[in-house]
Order: sequence, then structure tokens, then C-alpha cells
Amino acid sequence: MLRQMGVDVWLARGGAVEPLAELSVPQGDSATTRIPIATEQHARPVTPASSEPAPSKPPATVPDPAATQPRTAGSPIAPFSVLCLSKGRVLMFVEPGQSRAARRFALDLLAASSGVWGGESAHLAFDWPQPGIENNPLTVRKALSAFVAKQLGDQNPSLVLIGREVAERLEQIPDDSIVLAPLPELMVEGELKRALWTELEGHR
Repeated sequence: MLRQMGVDVWLARGGAVEPLAELSVPQGDSATTRIPIATEQHARPVTPASSEPAPSKPPATVPDPAATQPRTAGSPIAPFSVLCLSKGRVLMFVEPGQSRAARRFALDLLAASSGVWGGESAHLAFDWPQPGIENNPLTVRKALSAFVAKQLGDQNPSLVLIGREVAERLEQIPDDSIVLAPLPELMVEGELKRALWTELEGHR
């Protein structure tokens, strides 16, 4: 009946038109209506379209820029210089900067702590950054610590004076050393001078 109304109910496999069986339906006493039906081997049900929406694709994962960047040992260190001064058996490591007054005060402090006022003081400079060495907190600690250890081994001092700025850059502060306040503070603060002198007296 659907075929007679122009509706295709069954589709043939492979595009070939297959013969259809007919079903005879008696109509009254004499008339017979033949309704074409598809054979079982050619029957293919029509799958109804689903009313559910198609699953959406998961959003693409955007990599975290921070996770893809290589880890570093820290930010670059600003240029600085450490002055190694020695007189008698006293060794001093300080950062006087560009101040002539601070350098002069460091030499006076070295003479007073060693008891040797005449003659010249031996000095070496450690400058940072250094060519061929990566500039970060880890490498500066290693390089400066190696410099300090080399001077200690060469001179075997009886007393080591080390500026606070230098001590904070080292991997380890040398044993039995006296940590000095920054030279600009030590030059003008009487209390700091008296405390340092007391500590020096204890090492004699």
C-alpha cells in the first residue's frame, strides 16, 4: 500500500532492483488486491535518527607556558666585587664597593685587628660576573666559596673577618670567623664598633 502511494519502504542491496513478492488479500467475493511485500533476505529496517545531540569533542588542552619553560637556578646576580685583604695572620673579605672611604676604613680595621700598622696590605679581588660562567645564585655561591676556600688554604690565617654581604653569598661561613656589619654602617655606628672591638679582644 505504501509502494502504491509512492513511498519507498525497502531498499535493495547493491543498488539492484530485486523482485518483490506479492501478498493476495481477498476483497469480497471475487476481487483480489495484490500488495507487494519485500522478501526477508532483502529486508533492511530503517534506523530512526537519534534525538540526542552528538557528543561534543573535548576541548583541546593548552599547555601551561610555565611548565614548558626550562627551570633555571635563579635570576642573574648584579655585578659586585669582593676584596680579599691580608695582613699579619688576619684575612678579611669585604665588599667596599666604589667608596674610597670604605676601603680606607677596611685597611684601618685590618691593621687594628692584626696589630701590624706599617707596610702594605696584600689584596686580591673577586669580580662577578665572570666570563664563561652562568650568572645565577647557584653558580655565584660555588665560585665565591671556591675563591674564599683557596685563600684560606694558601694563607692559613689565625683570624678571618668577613663582611655580612659576603657571608650571605657563601655556601658556608668559615669556622671561627667574625662577621662584620656592612662597612658604611660600621663606619658611623659607635655601638657596632664597640661590639666588634669586644669580639676582636676575645680572639686575641
